[in-house]
Amino acid sequence: MSESRNRTEEFLDLYRQLESDIKETFPDAGNSPIPWLSRRREFRYLSSELDYCREVRNLLSHREKLSGSYAVEPSEAMVDTLRETIDKITNPVKASHVMVGRKKVLAKSANDLVRPTMAAMLERQFSHVPMLKDERVVGAFSESLLLRCMVESETFSVDAAMRFTDLERYLPLESHVSEVFRFVSRNTYASDIADMFDRADRSENRIGMLFVTENGKASERLLGIITAWDIAAMSKAARCYAGPVR
Repeated sequence: MSESRNRTEEFLDLYRQLESDIKETFPDAGNSPIPWLSRRREFRYLSSELDYCREVRNLLSHREKLSGSYAVEPSEAMVDTLRETIDKITNPVKASHVMVGRKKVLAKSANDLVRPTMAAMLERQFSHVPMLKDERVVGAFSESLLLRCMVESETFSVDAAMRFTDLERYLPLESHVSEVFRFVSRNTYASDIADMFDRADRSENRIGMLFVTENGKASERLLGIITAWDIAAMSKAARCYAGPVR
């Protein structure tokens, strides 16, 4: 069997496998799984390549062979596109891959001092700090919280002795008026997390931070955090893989 025939048969096998994997992983894909997949955030950078593969597959499937040979020959790049897409489906990017792990998270407890925390936030360019009790999230400290404190109290100042207990009425997650916080499980798809940020932005209900726990419950220990910056970095990295099919 020629190399050309080998590649064409492999292309058709991979295409069938891709359709099967999409339907198994995403029950909502319907009867046009590959066009449906192309509309998902994490696969949009491959949409033109997948459309091209679909056109070639249709031509190979619906046109008779000429003298026992296929009418067209898929390129190696097209075969690689199918392999890459299958790999992304079977090994999806999840919250645990995108999050900033707990060891790298600047987190504080009620008795910690406020001023050193603010200095650390400024140095590391953090806008939020989770407040923890026994490694469970019980609140958040943020730049917008400080602004609110100053607006509500003309005499507000952060002296060297101030601790987070002095701000306890502002710290609970539900007390933040300009943003919301959510919990997600470590296995939540990164694309679904990105959609959460998009929906929140469209509704003017900005997400300040996502807290990652084992099953997405507030009662569980914090495993990591995800911010809009992390999702933007993930999307940029995904686009770097994009390339033309030749």
